[in-house]
Amino acid sequence: MLIFLISLGPNQGSETKELSAGTYTYPFQFQLPQGLPSSYEARYGHVRYTVSSNIDKPWKFDHKTRRPFTVISVLDLNQIPDASKSLQDTKQKHLCCLCCKSGPIQATFRLDRAGYVPGEAILINAEISNASSRKMDKSYVNLRMITIFRATAKAKMIYKDVAVVTRPSINPHSEDVWSDEKLIIPPLPPSFLNGCKIIEIHYYLQLNVDPAGPALDLEIPFEVIIGTIPLASVVQQFPPMPPPPSIMSRMYAWETVPSAPPQEELYPLPPPTGLPNLPPPSYGEAITGKFDIREEGDNEHVKGNLQYAPVYTY
Repeated sequence: MLIFLISLGPNQGSETKELSAGTYTYPFQFQLPQGLPSSYEARYGHVRYTVSSNIDKPWKFDHKTRRPFTVISVLDLNQIPDASKSLQDTKQKHLCCLCCKSGPIQATFRLDRAGYVPGEAILINAEISNASSRKMDKSYVNLRMITIFRATAKAKMIYKDVAVVTRPSINPHSEDVWSDEKLIIPPLPPSFLNGCKIIEIHYYLQLNVDPAGPALDLEIPFEVIIGTIPLASVVQQFPPMPPPPSIMSRMYAWETVPSAPPQEELYPLPPPTGLPNLPPPSYGEAITGKFDIREEGDNEHVKGNLQYAPVYTY
């Protein structure tokens, strides 16, 4: 989507006008349409929003400035039934030791829900039983982002671990218990990347038990949903923090928020799903890092913030 705002000078005519030295300000505003996908940057594709200005200088190189901004599409966890469901699974694995089968290792992995927002802590509960004669080097839980890039006939899938919590080794014939261990969700784009047909994002939280020596890990994965609006049942566990009314009417305008603007610049939207009063969201730079947003045909005369990472609610 390209939008052109062309200035013809103070007289708004079609004749050529020479601007003398000085500062000229051209205020404008544009309401972003509903349904835009969230900003996303990766090596193999991106959803990117920028504003550019161009000064056409006769017989000289044009002066061009480009600035990116972040769009965050609303993903309300309260509208996704699976987000509030608890998850539990148990798996067992037998190890071989000198051609003899050893006792099993077994793990049970539990989550109280599947839906979270960036900045929340996932409470991890698990029991690991090592009935084998081999030591377990470690157990760990990692949050993995899986991105699928779709083309006409092919698709490419990339994996990135974005957070991890690790516990120490487990001796033979011993047990280990994870009890409300916390994994903090970093700033991330919401699940699915709704509104974009060629890029899809999923998140998996996986418990891994790593045996010493040559053996595959015991793995228990759960798909979790990263949204932008938390579950009401979770928010209601904490005392409400009522902000001033002027902020309350604007605090959920996250769908069209560029970067981290002042509160007065947000467009008012009704609060979703009857949530209690919440403080305004904060923002954090995407953990995936910065990307070069130079475009084909750019030269050294293009200025602006050309190394860019989206920011997400956090």
